[in-house]
Amino acid sequence: MTAMDLREVTDSTSWRDPAPPCLPAVEVPTCTHPPDAEIGAGRVDLFGIDHDDVARFHRTSRGLTHAYTAGRPHDGAVLKHVPMGYTQLYDHEKVAVVLDGRVLRLWAARGTVQAFDLVVPPSSGQDLLVLGASHPVRYAVGEACNLSARLPGVPVMVARRLAEHGWH
Repeated sequence: MTAMDLREVTDSTSWRDPAPPCLPAVEVPTCTHPPDAEIGAGRVDLFGIDHDDVARFHRTSRGLTHAYTAGRPHDGAVLKHVPMGYTQLYDHEKVAVVLDGRVLRLWAARGTVQAFDLVVPPSSGQDLLVLGASHPVRYAVGEACNLSARLPGVPVMVARRLAEHGWH
């Protein structure tokens, strides 16, 4: 298969584009203090596609943490490095990265939650954008393809929303 067939996508689907284009460098606002604080082991690029293990990350209204592949966050790391205050803390699992309407990478789920978000990095003077997406996963990936086709050169990540916590 050289192109992703969205009709075949399920929670257990893992797929990699055999000839992905180079992803643009992506900088996102961080919600950690200090900005390079280690939240979990196995740090990977938030929008990167080169890791095999499913990555997790966290989000608040101020930004995102880095992504990590080694299970749960370090004991107390989120509490220690993500400042509380009038926000929600969301736990996410990377599902897919899409660019120019094309799925570059899809990871099989570790979780079973069916809540999805589309994460669009800041670009062209616009802020980080997080949009709710449909379920099941094939619809969320399809929506990411549709959105990314309208945003040339801007990657879109599909993220499974695992949990939400009042972060006050």
